[in-house]
Amino acid sequence: MRVLLLAGLWVSAMNIAFADEVKALDQSPLNFRQLEKTINQQVARESVPSVSFALIHRNNVVFSHQAGVLKANENTPVTDRTIYEVASLSKPVFATAVLRLAEQGLLDLDKPLYQYLPFNELEKTDRSYRAVTARMVLSHTSGFPNWRWFDKPPESASITRGDMYMKATPGEFTYSGEAFHYLARVVMKLTNSDEKTLEKVLTELVPINDNNDIFWTWDDALAQRKAFGHKKGVPTDREWPVSFPDDKPDRIGVAGRLHTNAETYAHFLSALYSGQYINSWSLMEMLTVQSAVPPDSYDYKNNHLIGWGLGIALGASEFGSRHVHGGNNGDFQSGFTVYRFGELGFVFVTNGDDGERLHRLFESIIKHGTQ
Repeated sequence: MRVLLLAGLWVSAMNIAFADEVKALDQSPLNFRQLEKTINQQVARESVPSVSFALIHRNNVVFSHQAGVLKANENTPVTDRTIYEVASLSKPVFATAVLRLAEQGLLDLDKPLYQYLPFNELEKTDRSYRAVTARMVLSHTSGFPNWRWFDKPPESASITRGDMYMKATPGEFTYSGEAFHYLARVVMKLTNSDEKTLEKVLTELVPINDNNDIFWTWDDALAQRKAFGHKKGVPTDREWPVSFPDDKPDRIGVAGRLHTNAETYAHFLSALYSGQYINSWSLMEMLTVQSAVPPDSYDYKNNHLIGWGLGIALGASEFGSRHVHGGNNGDFQSGFTVYRFGELGFVFVTNGDDGERLHRLFESIIKHGTQ
């Protein structure tokens, strides 16, 4: 990206081209310089070592900015080449790949997954899982726990930690990374790949013009480019996110281990809404309510989510359709919100644990503008 020195600030040529025509959803001013200032103010907080941010307008990435440092107490600044864990923002990318496979006739969204690949543990303990389909996985109604190692099963069930179990009846809403992991194994079988080669399959199904800024598994380049995660402002020095004790960085994790930055991810969303990956029918299914968020849940009450499409949450809004996803690996947090099928939206990632507040701040800005 070409960069110009203007009024003492580094401002991308891309940002200048769109600055005059972008307005907030309520038609208030959305000033890019003020947005940049707001982001810079956030990294003055101990809980926000750095932020990577990108703005989408009419399916174009019109603004991006990074601020802060790779690691607290050190002075190395982040750049537009810095890589972050985007946590559960991995799921919409994988969901897009699954929908492409469905369009190709390789996978039926409504065929029980066990008919492709049985889940051996559950075959022995709870065959209710046999009702689970790809559509149920992508809309979080599989009945699986989020992660077997972290979701504590009922004591009455006498289940040893780490053993797979059914948290709910298939068809009930249960947000689950474990289910995505199962669907990934099905995709591996259908594409003759494994945990070390599925990355190539996903990259071919969902090609993102990334300038080598997309990583599903460890690459030596990440040692120099990846930000350090933080909790309460303190570096965790954790190299790779894990969902199981035996996870290794060379094994793909479609539910939460994608590494990239906000601008690159925003290009994925822009291409998705523009129909570059899946056809209009698949996109409509992806963005149509497939399951309801429980009314007594935190997401319903606090985040105003009403349901899930296929891999993306759907929210209530006075400004029209609202599509949302968050990501939380603890020491890396992320999120996006897109309104009106790409009319206006944002992506952010931080290498700290203050992501929920940042997500609400950026939502407020694109709704009501910069002050």
